Amino acid sequence: MTNHEKNSFEDPDQFDNAHDAANDITYEDPYAPVEKPDYPVELIVACREFDAKFKTNADCIEELVKILGKNFLYCRYCNSREVRRNFGSRTLICFACRRGSSVFTDTVYDSIKKPRAWLLANWLIGQGVEFNSNQFRIPARVAYSSALTIIKKLAFIIKSDLENEVEAIGSNMFISVFNKRSSQTPAQEHPCAEQFAMEKSEAYLEDVEEDRFLDDEPQRPKCLEELGEFENALYELLGEEKIHFDDLIRHFQCQVGELCVAIFELNMLDLIERHGGDYYTRKTKQAKPAVPESSNNPSIRDFLDFVRNIYHGISRKCLHLYLALFWSKNHRVRWNRSALAEACRKHPPIKGKDVLSFVTPLIVNLVGQNLY
Repeated sequence: MTNHEKNSFEDPDQFDNAHDAANDITYEDPYAPVEKPDYPVELIVACREFDAKFKTNADCIEELVKILGKNFLYCRYCNSREVRRNFGSRTLICFACRRGSSVFTDTVYDSIKKPRAWLLANWLIGQGVEFNSNQFRIPARVAYSSALTIIKKLAFIIKSDLENEVEAIGSNMFISVFNKRSSQTPAQEHPCAEQFAMEKSEAYLEDVEEDRFLDDEPQRPKCLEELGEFENALYELLGEEKIHFDDLIRHFQCQVGELCVAIFELNMLDLIERHGGDYYTRKTKQAKPAVPESSNNPSIRDFLDFVRNIYHGISRKCLHLYLALFWSKNHRVRWNRSALAEACRKHPPIKGKDVLSFVTPLIVNLVGQNLY
C-alpha cells in the first residue's frame, strides 16, 4: 500500500485517545464563577458532573454508542453483525468483508467531529439546564458556530415531536423578541421586518411570481364579491361533488376561454380545487387557529422571558427551534436524559443544509407551562 492510500482500518479517534493518554492532559476549569459571573450555577454544576463521569474522548464515544444500542453494531457495507470495535473507537471492523465503517453512519451522529460536545449538549438539555451557545462553547471546547449548530440540531430533533403537541399560535405573537438577523431578514431593515415579509410572501406569492416584472401591478380581486356574475355563478354551482370541465361548458353554454378565465380567478382566491381528469370542486376552507393575546397567555409570556433571559433575542427564522428548547426545559417528564437519547437514536441524520434552510412557518406550536 502506497503512502497516499488510506487504510480502511484506520481510526481517527485512536490518535486523539492515545495523545491524551500519553500527555496526561488535564483541562482547567473554564467556567469558574469568579471569572465567569454570567455563568448560571446550575450550568457549572452540570458541567462538572459531566466532566467527572466522562473524563476522556473515548468515554464520550462509548456513551454515544451505548445510546444508539446494539442494533447499530453492524457493517455498513455487507450488513454483517460479525464485527469488532476497540474501546473509544467509532470504527467497526467487519470479519466478513474485512472493511471498516463508522458506527455513527446513518444516525444523527453521522460525521460528527466533536463527540464530547454532542454528548455534553445532550446531557445539559436532558437535565433541563438553561444555556446559550456562547455559554456552551467554553465547556464543550468548540467554536461558537459549532456550538450553535449542535444546539439547533438537537432542537430540530425535539421539534419533530413538538408538531403533534398542544395549541397553534401565530408567530406574530413573538415579534417583540425578533431582534437578531438571519438569511430571511430584508436588507437594511429591522429583524422584526422578517415577520411582515413572511406574511406578505405567503399571501401574494403567486401574484408576485407572475407580475414582478410589470411596472403597473394589476389590482386583482381580493374576495368573491369583487368577481363578476359568471364567476359567482360558477362558484355557486361547484360543491363537494366533482364536476368535469365539459359538463361546465354544457351547463353554462359558454366559450372555453371564458370558463378558463373564471376558473383562474376562483383558483387565485383559493376557492376551488382542480382534480385529476379535469374535474373541479369547491375548496373547503380550513379555519385558521385563533391567535390569543400574548398578555392573556401565560405560556407566551414565559417563553418571551425565557428568550430574553437566556438568548437576549432570536431571529424569526429559528423561532420554532427555540420553542422546542423551551418545551424540553418545561416538560421534564417528557424530555429527561433518556428520552432525549431515545429521540436521537430514532431520528435520521440531520445535514447542515437542513438546519440552514429551515424557516419557521406563520403558525407555530406552543406547549403549556410547568409540565413537570
